Amino acid sequence: MYKINSIIMLILICALFNQIEIDRFPDICGNSDPYQSIDDNSDASNIDNNERQNFFVIENTDEENLAYDSTDMNVIIRQGLDKLADNESYICDDSLLATYKDILTSRVSFHNIDFDKKVFLSEINYEEYSLIPVSYSLIDMNRDSIPELVLEMTLGSADFVMVIHIEDSKISSHIFSHRQMSDIKVDGTFFSSGGAGYYCINELEFVDDNYIINQLGYHEVGWDEEGDVVISYYLGNEKVNETEFTSFMDNFNEKKNAIGCEFPEMD
Repeated sequence: MYKINSIIMLILICALFNQIEIDRFPDICGNSDPYQSIDDNSDASNIDNNERQNFFVIENTDEENLAYDSTDMNVIIRQGLDKLADNESYICDDSLLATYKDILTSRVSFHNIDFDKKVFLSEINYEEYSLIPVSYSLIDMNRDSIPELVLEMTLGSADFVMVIHIEDSKISSHIFSHRQMSDIKVDGTFFSSGGAGYYCINELEFVDDNYIINQLGYHEVGWDEEGDVVISYYLGNEKVNETEFTSFMDNFNEKKNAIGCEFPEMD
């Protein structure tokens, strides 16, 4: 269990638009040089095919699933939240839904930890680039039976996840890159990738205005003194064999994916 400095996200964004080699920064898996490519090693490059491509499953918007009966953004977003809140695994009262709706429609501001300032959703930007919401979901990320508001967002051509957490009437948000957080399950566990050969399954805890990553299991590729590829598997801090780790990953993959709704585009 280790703490992630929220300034990493700001560094990532700065690197993105200044063409710094982003892959050289530490990532959420804790690897000191996680994105150093092993693709030039033909044996290692075929080991890891577990790169995730999604944050959560987008709910269909047909009549059977989520029929929007208004062109008003407030109504559309509230209908989406009501649909997502129909979930027995967490508690989501009308007050919480109303707050999340006001956040999504930029009526209520929140403290963005990465930029260390209070913002409205529509105001988050870096230079001339704005963070654009693409979809949103309700997911209990820290297992307290109260869901966080989770948004898939884009900044230029890059994809991010924003997790909005409310505690003691304080609203805070944290931004994660696609490699830091994807394939989010209904129980809040998620996939993180440090590049070819290095990936992990994590869960979040919130502490004051920050968060802690609980690393549940990870897979890494390295080399021994002779230059041969060595694959290691861990559950928590304990080294395990391939069979045990495969069972752990199978269990993760069998979990139900979190469901999200598309963020409405308005004229």
